[in-house]
Amino acid sequence: MMTVIFRYSVAILLIASVSIILVCSCVFGSTFVSTYKFSDRDEFTRDVLFYMDHLYMANGYWGVRTVDISDVYNPVSVHRYFPGGGREAAELERSGNTLFLADREGGTKMFDISNPATPIYLTTYPSYDKSSRLALRGINLFVGDRMGGLVVLEISEPYVPIEVGRHQRPYETHGIALKDDYAFVANPWHGFYVLDISDFSEMNEIAYYEKPEGTQPGIWDVGINGDYAIILCQRYGMQVLDISDPYSPEYMSELLLPEGQGTGYDSPPLDIAFIGNYAVISNGLYGVYVIDISDPYNPSVVEHIDTPGFAGGLDIQGRYLYVADGQEGFHIIDIGDYVKCPSDFDCDGDIDGTDLGVFATAFGSTRGNPPYDEICDFDNDGDVDGLDLAVFATDFGRTDCTD
Repeated sequence: MMTVIFRYSVAILLIASVSIILVCSCVFGSTFVSTYKFSDRDEFTRDVLFYMDHLYMANGYWGVRTVDISDVYNPVSVHRYFPGGGREAAELERSGNTLFLADREGGTKMFDISNPATPIYLTTYPSYDKSSRLALRGINLFVGDRMGGLVVLEISEPYVPIEVGRHQRPYETHGIALKDDYAFVANPWHGFYVLDISDFSEMNEIAYYEKPEGTQPGIWDVGINGDYAIILCQRYGMQVLDISDPYSPEYMSELLLPEGQGTGYDSPPLDIAFIGNYAVISNGLYGVYVIDISDPYNPSVVEHIDTPGFAGGLDIQGRYLYVADGQEGFHIIDIGDYVKCPSDFDCDGDIDGTDLGVFATAFGSTRGNPPYDEICDFDNDGDVDGLDLAVFATDFGRTDCTD
């Protein structure tokens, strides 16, 4: 028995004397929730990004499509931005109410998404070669511009992005991961390098890690989880590196994955996301792999999620995994079994007032009726009620959600 009182603004949620029986399962697994597949087979979804009940799709030469997923079982397309001119929408990022698109030859585009359903184009920062990958930190956007190097833009005024730094080295600049004052940058057809980015005007290379033999073309992306980096090695698999000393990344282990096909530049594995001690990796025609990395010396596959298309960009919000799947559009997959803290709605590692605000807004609602939010319906029974509040109450105040 417990009494829980939460205050959010002027709202008071009071649930008294809640009795619950928790049934725990040790069987891990994912469940497909829904798929959004466009009628035009020329569209090819490379990346996806979630924001406020909407999913943005980077669809190659067909620009950016906006899909309303407030009902995760029935995604509905509500908007499309089509730049034309042979551009190729490749990757998405967001800061506040601004959406950023790496549009290859079309540069880096900015959109106002104050109304998430109707992105408004703001401006474009031109690319030297091909704007392909993005990473955010505060008011700075890092752009992987292939032969143009790593570009740092100051975006406090997204109408007027300002270049504040650039680092170029031979071959391509691609996937980017940030930790403290360092950038870890994939360098396909070769390895990856580490930059000291404490001064954007003088970014210095402090380490270089060669690709393993057998990977072709090279290292495509880098993901960071604590003091470990996971590098995605095309047509090979992944390696885990100790980066506690960024001046000297050290090999720890590797895990081979089936060759996800693709050709040259687009050879998988292609993207990585983290849920606590699990890494989720997209692998082209071989779908998605969930990998236990709790022991960095012995990573192991715990689930293979087969998708019908070409699995690329990933996004994780709450209990849902969103997978860009090439000509098959995107999939929404319930991965709640892997989520350590289901109430960490903003995925920042703790459950605080921001998460409470999300829950308080959805409390009392039912599926299909705003402001219902699927991520707050922990028992998936179609309403956000006292039983869901009891789960949230148990989680509230936790700070260990990324351990």
